[in-house]
Amino acid sequence: MDETRKMSRGVLAALTIVISALCLGVVYWLRSVLTPIFIAFLIAYFLNPLINRIVARRVNRTLAIAFLLLLFVLAVTLLSLIFLPAFEDQISRFMARLPGMISTFTSKATPFVERVSGMDATRLFDLGMEKLREYLSGLSGADLKPVGGFLGSTFSGTYSFVMAMVNVVLIPIFAFYFMRDFEGIKNGLGELVPFSHREIIMRVIGEIDEVLSHFVHGQALVCITLGLLYATGFTIAGVPMGFAIGLMAGLAAFIPYFGAIMGVLMSLIMVLLDWQGVGPLLGIFITLGVVQTLDSFLVTPKILGNRVGLSPVSVIIALLVGGKILGFVGVLIAVPTAAVAKIFYRYARRAYLSSNFYLGS
Repeated sequence: MDETRKMSRGVLAALTIVISALCLGVVYWLRSVLTPIFIAFLIAYFLNPLINRIVARRVNRTLAIAFLLLLFVLAVTLLSLIFLPAFEDQISRFMARLPGMISTFTSKATPFVERVSGMDATRLFDLGMEKLREYLSGLSGADLKPVGGFLGSTFSGTYSFVMAMVNVVLIPIFAFYFMRDFEGIKNGLGELVPFSHREIIMRVIGEIDEVLSHFVHGQALVCITLGLLYATGFTIAGVPMGFAIGLMAGLAAFIPYFGAIMGVLMSLIMVLLDWQGVGPLLGIFITLGVVQTLDSFLVTPKILGNRVGLSPVSVIIALLVGGKILGFVGVLIAVPTAAVAKIFYRYARRAYLSSNFYLGS
C-alpha cells in the first residue's frame, strides 16, 4: 500500500512538472497576445487594496473602479502636460545648439590635443567626423534589427504601432473587468487549493503578496524621488538638458548603479560639448554625491527597506535573464519575479533541511 502511494505521488509530481512546463511554453509562445492581459491584471492586483478601502466606506465597487481609472488618466495627463513640454523644449534647444557646441568644443580641444600628441588635431577631428558619417550612412537593416526589436518590445511585443494603440485601449478595459471581479477570482483560485496544503500555500501567497505590493509601490516612489533630485541638481549646476537627463537617470534607478552612471555620463558629455568652466563639472559630482547619500541613508531605506532582500548582483542577473527571455517586459518584471523566486527557495530549503533524505532517518 505504501509503495503504491509513493508511486502515485511520483506520477502526480511528474505530471505536474510536465503540465507546468507546457503551460509556460504556451505562455511564452503567446506572450505578444497575453502581454496586455498580463499588464491589466497587474494593474488590478496593485489597485485592489485601494479599491477595497473605498468599498469598505459603502461605495459601489464599479463606481470606485471608475473613479480610480479616471484619477489615473487625469494624473497621467497632468504629468504629461507638465513634463513633456519641458522635455520637448530642452531637446529642441539642444538640437539647435548642437552644431555650434561641436564647433566650439573642436576649436577649444584642438590646441590641447596638438600640444599633447604632436599631431594635426584639425585633421584628426575631421577624420573622426568623416568616419562617423560613413558609419551612420552605412547602417543596414541587420544593424538596426536589435533597435527595432527593442522598440517593438516597448509596444508590448506587437508588430505595428496600430496594434500597440489597440493594446493601449484594451489594457484599461481588461483592468476594469479584472478589478471588478478580482475578489471572485481570488476566492475561486483559493478554493482549488487542497485542504491538506492550504495553510502553507496561503502563507506563501501572503508573503508573495506583501513583497510584490511593497516593492512595486516603493520602487516607483524611489525612482520618482531620485529623478526629481537629479533633475533639480543638474539644472542648478547648469547642465544642458539637465532636467531631462535627471528624470531619465531617476527612471533608470531600478537597475542598481545604472541610473547614476547614465546620468553622470550624459551630463559630462553635455558639459564638455558646451564647456563653460569647471563650475557645471563640479555641480555634477556634487549632485551625484548628495543624491547618492540621500538615496543610501534616507530614500531607499525609508521607502523600500529590506523587504525585497535582493543583492545588487542578483538584481542585475535577474534583469539580464528577464530581458533575454521577454525583452522590455522581462526587464520590468525581472526583479519582482526574482523576489518571488527567493521566497520559494527559502521554503524549499527549509523543507529540504527537515526532510528524511537530508537527516538520513
